[in-house]
Amino acid sequence: MDVGSIAMVYLFRQWFSNVSCIFFFTAAGILLCQHAAVSQDAETSKQAKILVKTLTQNHFSPRKVDDSLSADILRQFIKSLDPEDLLFSHQDYQQMLEFQYLIDDDLSGKSWAFLPMATALYKERLLDAESTIKQLMLKPLNFSKDEVIQFQQQRDQESYTGEELQLRWEKRLKYKTLLQVYFAYDSLADTKGVQALVLDAQKYVMLREERRINRVLDYNKGFDRYVALIFLNAITSCFDPHSVYLSHEEWAAFRSELSVESLSFGLYLDEEKNGQVRVSRLVPGGPAWKSGAFNKGDILLAMRPLKAKTIDLQGMDIEEVMALLADQSLTVAEFKLKKTTGAIKAVQLAKEKVDQEENMVQSFILNADVKIGYISLPGFYTEWENMSGLGCANDVAKEIVKLKAEHIKGLILDLRNNGGGSIDEALNLAGIFIDEGPLYVVKYKDGKPETVKDMNRGTIYDGPLLLMVNGHSASASELVAAALQDYNRAVIVGSPTFGKASGQAIFPLDHSLQNLQAMSTDMGVVSTTMLKLYRIKGNSIQAKGLTPDIMLPEVNFDAYKEVDLPFALPNDAVVKKVYYTPLPALPIDILRENSEKRVRSDPGFSALSKVIVPEVIEVPLQWPGFFATMNKMVPKETSKKIQPSPFYEVENLKANQKNILPDPYDAALNALQIEGIQGEVYIEECYKILSELIQK
Repeated sequence: MDVGSIAMVYLFRQWFSNVSCIFFFTAAGILLCQHAAVSQDAETSKQAKILVKTLTQNHFSPRKVDDSLSADILRQFIKSLDPEDLLFSHQDYQQMLEFQYLIDDDLSGKSWAFLPMATALYKERLLDAESTIKQLMLKPLNFSKDEVIQFQQQRDQESYTGEELQLRWEKRLKYKTLLQVYFAYDSLADTKGVQALVLDAQKYVMLREERRINRVLDYNKGFDRYVALIFLNAITSCFDPHSVYLSHEEWAAFRSELSVESLSFGLYLDEEKNGQVRVSRLVPGGPAWKSGAFNKGDILLAMRPLKAKTIDLQGMDIEEVMALLADQSLTVAEFKLKKTTGAIKAVQLAKEKVDQEENMVQSFILNADVKIGYISLPGFYTEWENMSGLGCANDVAKEIVKLKAEHIKGLILDLRNNGGGSIDEALNLAGIFIDEGPLYVVKYKDGKPETVKDMNRGTIYDGPLLLMVNGHSASASELVAAALQDYNRAVIVGSPTFGKASGQAIFPLDHSLQNLQAMSTDMGVVSTTMLKLYRIKGNSIQAKGLTPDIMLPEVNFDAYKEVDLPFALPNDAVVKKVYYTPLPALPIDILRENSEKRVRSDPGFSALSKVIVPEVIEVPLQWPGFFATMNKMVPKETSKKIQPSPFYEVENLKANQKNILPDPYDAALNALQIEGIQGEVYIEECYKILSELIQK
């Protein structure tokens, strides 16, 4: 992990990184689409009414459809359309505020006035933004002004005059241009060299910003539909952060994310310093791999979906390209590539089902004085096509059986960055390590608290266990950690978790459909928060998170936790007599004390401690000051890996080697995984903690 690169994640993801999406119709197109717009209004009105009805009937803590909800929807909607305060002026805000207490009337069927007005206004402002960009970029930007751009982790939405909005755009464009120059320039050298690069960078930034806007205006389902989707989600977000509306396409993508298999081109991408998106590796056995036409390092120039116009990928950032490729409606496309030789090549690919590596269980052996197993589980996936099928808990169990055959003395289960998923899978996973008994308490909207038990007597693994968590461990992963902590079954190591202790259920908006597999493309689904989860003692991690037994330093550039999200459900407790038999207490105090001593003297953790994320970062918009500030954030010459000395050897399981060795690409990928584990301070410290526990 590169310390400087960690710091840059913050800058890239802040409020000058994106403009809300946009769509475009020609003047003739507007006339031709008037009837379609009327139909879209009727359809959205119908969806909104059914959505609110579904939420009020099923949500754990439903809200009244009144003026209070109306005002909240308006705020959420505006924030979603203009999250960076670059589009709407103070006058625009005042125009929309006239509907502050009227949206509930639209949702009850009395009228339908707000969304058509807001949609038209949004399109105007997007076109204004496009015009502003062109105007500002017609001549070289002036970098002689003594000014700075600010980035801050949390900020309230503000309103500006037209002149102030233009200044904000000017600062954004200057920042993006200087950033482009910075990544193309390796030393401070003379000013003339910088100036030559600035002109080229300015052209590139202008192209990229215009395309960003036009991608919204040219949304494939129509601009009105794009704004409608934002409006529907503004409604759900006012009930709680985890209730969401999903169109049919989004629902398909969601199911794909929680599955070990998905339709894919089999490409992994990264972004070069100049902004170009390139192929970083190929999925073994995937379409790109089998084509023989793709290679690591190929630059993606353009893509033409089947029977559609070509999409220019130059100027898009990596997240936008990945979103395009992940679109479930995209099954066949022709790619225009620039090979490492400079040759341009066109290749047609069709998506296929491929293993989704980031959701698959990975296991290794950490071998030194003590042989310890290591399993990484990045998500609680399940088989959506077969709801009674097996998921991640079964895969973990299989890996444990193989690890036990190699006589491990302890096991590390890595749930860092695991955002959750299937609660049933969490229950099954905890049951692997706990003999029998209650694991958690659940409470529905109007029901009494109910105890949920591990019904399968016995364990698959009863040896020493350590669980790794961090601030992005959420939901199902927190549920497992809490159960194991309550039973004294594992040492929990890391940093406080996210704090989501609620469960959602999927409801089709088309209530005539009983089967989610046959979901209508028109109506979509709503994922509604229906229950809250509690530990077996009755307390909850909701909005608080779980505190590990042993804390390790964490650099977290995404400071948001559940408690920071608007309309998050509050923390509370339930009174429920739950009888369970915890295991003998673990020697947490001595393990913690020894870990803290090691962390204080470890060079890897010392490097992490120097990475500070201030609430507000100011970046000068003149080249020397910009260069110096960026070098402080991303030291080009001094940034090094946080690489501890090898304390153990990372080895493949014997049972897995036969699947890795025959394929040279599998072998290369496996080597990268081993290198990542070998050089990670967190895993090394967990190895030391667990080794000490084993020797007690």
